[in-house]
Amino acid sequence: MQGNLYHFVGAMLPAAFGLALFGMGHLMLPPAVPAFDAAARAVAAAVAEEGDAAAEDGAAPTDEAGGDASGDTQPQPRHYVRIQEAVSSSIPSLGGIVQVQIALAVPEHQRNAILATIQSRPEDLITPLSETLRVTAETAPSLEALHDLLPEAFRAAVNARLGDDALPAPVLEVLIVSLLISQ
Repeated sequence: MQGNLYHFVGAMLPAAFGLALFGMGHLMLPPAVPAFDAAARAVAAAVAEEGDAAAEDGAAPTDEAGGDASGDTQPQPRHYVRIQEAVSSSIPSLGGIVQVQIALAVPEHQRNAILATIQSRPEDLITPLSETLRVTAETAPSLEALHDLLPEAFRAAVNARLGDDALPAPVLEVLIVSLLISQ
């Protein structure tokens, strides 16, 4: 009996000590906070807002401008597709290489076709966007002005590349997820 108790205490004491240390350490650490940048929060809020609007409106068929056949302007159900590759260009007037991460808002019913096109040949989209970045940056006096000009310029460039006769403007909106400049 003495031997069994000795082995039991010998085995359980280190485990209890470890558990006590873990518990104390856990109580002393601050709670974990998810690290999101402002752009990720903006995209998440926009996606949630669009989802709520689509659910409330009943997802009626809409035209390209976001209105339906009756002339009412209801938001078109959309899906946000993040482009994994950064759009980059050397901009001497801004003092370095500008890198932009973007997400495209596309009609919900077109998301799979557009996503397949983007994933199959991303360079067909990144190359014209890099040129658009370079041309737009030449007219922008600052990084803030460039940030304001890029969404519409990128939207026009992407629609020119992805549009067809059936859907000439498949991209409804371009979100700037991040905009960095490196020396």
